[in-house]
Amino acid sequence: FKILLYGMYHKLNQINPFQSTGIQTIGVVIWKQGPRIVSSKNLYVMGFIIRDSIEDSMYTSYWGSKAFIEEESNKIGIGKIVVISNPNALCKSEASSSRYRPMTTCHYELIMRESVASITLYTGDPSPYSNLLSQPCIPLSETLPLSHIFAHASELIGTYINIVVVLKQIEVPKKWINDEGHIRNRCQFDVGDHSCPNFTIVLWDEEWITIALSQWEEGKTTLLISDLLLKKDNYKLATGHVTSKTIITVNPKLDEPINVNVAIDTVASTQTTEQNATVMNIGTIINLLQDSSSPVYATLFVFVSKLDIDSGKSFVITKCHGCKSRLLKDSQNNIDHLEHCPAKLDPSFNTYKTELSLTMQITDETGSIDSCRVNSKLAERIVGHDVNSWEQITEAQKNRD
Repeated sequence: FKILLYGMYHKLNQINPFQSTGIQTIGVVIWKQGPRIVSSKNLYVMGFIIRDSIEDSMYTSYWGSKAFIEEESNKIGIGKIVVISNPNALCKSEASSSRYRPMTTCHYELIMRESVASITLYTGDPSPYSNLLSQPCIPLSETLPLSHIFAHASELIGTYINIVVVLKQIEVPKKWINDEGHIRNRCQFDVGDHSCPNFTIVLWDEEWITIALSQWEEGKTTLLISDLLLKKDNYKLATGHVTSKTIITVNPKLDEPINVNVAIDTVASTQTTEQNATVMNIGTIINLLQDSSSPVYATLFVFVSKLDIDSGKSFVITKCHGCKSRLLKDSQNNIDHLEHCPAKLDPSFNTYKTELSLTMQITDETGSIDSCRVNSKLAERIVGHDVNSWEQITEAQKNRD
């Protein structure tokens, strides 16, 4: 029945190195590694993984000249349904497959060579294959909640983890020098789940950066990320890094959606609402705060009527870089995380940072608000110092400045 439906295409689980006829198969691309040169062979190669059923996936490498492989790479992208003709099937190398690329379910891999094998885009009914893009590549039981990752970060740094999260915020890519000294685009995005509202992930892959910026929706897109490398950032906080081993499943079809729904609500409640803020005056805000316990977001046109920076008290606070909560010091001057912070479970893991925090009075023609607090970069712009230089200057210098 399958042969009549799909023609003479081979299913991935039917492919083996001992076939007497040419191999031809169809699959949807779920992972891709762009062209790179293999100096020992003086050839270029690209790699990708195709999937033709929930159970079956197979790695394919394509070898050829620089111009040819770059042209083929531009044609093949994540989510494309492709027809592969005349590849060779070999037993896959467990050493290389486990170290540099995602694991696949099939026992073999395909090798394609310029002028021998070919790849074309599939023009038939896409639904049997496109639906596979939302099918998880791993069981949900193999994923970790973010709270567990923060709690055991010192043990997990340098390992690969699996998570199910909701996109919270994605930043504009920046030019960055990577570990190999090459200038590349670096895209950072924040995610959350039911256990923790904030975890940072770094993207280097150009194709995934394009997909993320054009297709993902903040507060809505769910991501199942397998084999995410856990590293420490500059603040010694655990961050995820998408590597050549990582597979991202966008809006996966999950049998257990309850926690994901909670994660969506958690992320939505912590997202900034600046884009929805309306222009108000201080009098209106005071009335709203008296009538409701809910926070009020607004754009104000005011002037600073009081800013006391010569009172002798400290304007430097300590915040958890993970949960963003303000941290206190105990009687021995040690940092104490709040009870709900995952980092509290691992005191040896340094996850805090210091920043400026100013309290001022703001005024317009309708009234004043006495205890308006500004933190971080805005506070630094107001006083003309960052937190490090502010701690170095004397009280006399503060008064003079």
